[in-house]
Amino acid sequence: IGGTVAIAGGSPVTNQQGFIPQITGLTGFDLWASTNIPPGRDASFTGDWNGDGVSNGAAYVLTDAGIRTTGKGRIPVPPSIPSDVNVYLDQSLGLNTWVLNRVSWVNGAPPTFANANFSIVGGEVVDTFITPDGRAYYRYRVEKR
Repeated sequence: IGGTVAIAGGSPVTNQQGFIPQITGLTGFDLWASTNIPPGRDASFTGDWNGDGVSNGAAYVLTDAGIRTTGKGRIPVPPSIPSDVNVYLDQSLGLNTWVLNRVSWVNGAPPTFANANFSIVGGEVVDTFITPDGRAYYRYRVEKR
């Protein structure tokens, strides 16, 4: 069994033994991008290779599993936080301004919370402060370290 493997930034490698060559020197986001983003597309951390409005860096952290919530003030925690990124959850009460870093995952440490209104329960960030009109908006920001 033989095969051809395309390696980002290089020529396709063909072998006749059926072994997939190990890609050396790539780790973290760079390895993910080389295996998930087609050649010729914007594979930068801040790029959006498929035009879906989600940066490549956020797609790397949040995966393709999708984001689903069980209710107001509940935001799914990313499946895992890769060691080469920091992740921040920001909050807005009206989309005019954002309060940054309500929850932060920095340098591989456990999450830190801006105040006692935030916690993690059952795989979701829980915000216990609900405005009188019940509105709050959240976004994840991801930065490469």
